[in-house]
Amino acid sequence: DYRARADKLLSSLAERAQEDAQLSMTLGVAYLQAGDAGKAEGLLRRAADMRPQDNEVKIQLAKALAKLDKIDDAIAQLKAAAAAEPTRTDIQLELARTYESAKRDDDAQKAYEAMLGGKDVVVAARVHAGKFFARKGDLKRAAEQGDAILLAEPDNAAGHYLKGEGLLAQGASRLDDARKELARAVDTDPEPQYLDAQGRAAEATVALTGEI
Repeated sequence: DYRARADKLLSSLAERAQEDAQLSMTLGVAYLQAGDAGKAEGLLRRAADMRPQDNEVKIQLAKALAKLDKIDDAIAQLKAAAAAEPTRTDIQLELARTYESAKRDDDAQKAYEAMLGGKDVVVAARVHAGKFFARKGDLKRAAEQGDAILLAEPDNAAGHYLKGEGLLAQGASRLDDARKELARAVDTDPEPQYLDAQGRAAEATVALTGEI
């Protein structure tokens, strides 16, 4: 019912958006947030045609295309935006996440590495990169991102998770420290990836001590 009402409201403005780039983009983003990537694509393409130099439109269009599994087209939009503004970490992050969602891990890793090599890397970028490295088993690099995150935001759940993964990888001597870090992460944000690590830490403790 909510989507039907939202669609009725947005449709009433769609005709006006045909000649108004800003309105077309605004409606496209609204449709994207409402879960209708198909309608979002049409409006955002229209906005992109009217504003070919507008990188914000390219980013939003790429998001719609990715949801429609038009991955190559989405990546082309993001690469064009990144080439125009190479210092923007948010564009590089969106590109890396798009590669990752498409299971193109080698490309995602290269994109994350390039992003982390820039200046003034934002915490959100480190969070996504660190969690990617952890999923791929590169725990040393994941832990490095955790340290950088906690330096900027001492209470960040992802930072504690990534630090915990690094400690867990060091074996029995750091197991207690790892459990503490992972507990802090899960208490703040019970994300499945964090819970999985906490479970592995508990299993390691049982294996070491024989106690449940």
